Amino acid sequence: MSVRTRHTCLGPSIGGYGWPGYCGAAWYDDLAEDLTAIFMLQRAHAGGRRLPLRINLWTAVYQATDD
Repeated sequence: MSVRTRHTCLGPSIGGYGWPGYCGAAWYDDLAEDLTAIFMLQRAHAGGRRLPLRINLWTAVYQATDD
């Protein structure tokens, strides 16, 4: 389990929480955006936050939200 404690350029807002799984599956709730995102992938060591697929996912999710 993780909780976002500082602002970053990508992913959940401060206070968002979730699970960055070791094999790639991830789930996050972003309370500020009223958003839940679930990412399913089965690949060892795929949980890195800097992988292109993970970056593309968060970019697409937040671009699709209506402010």
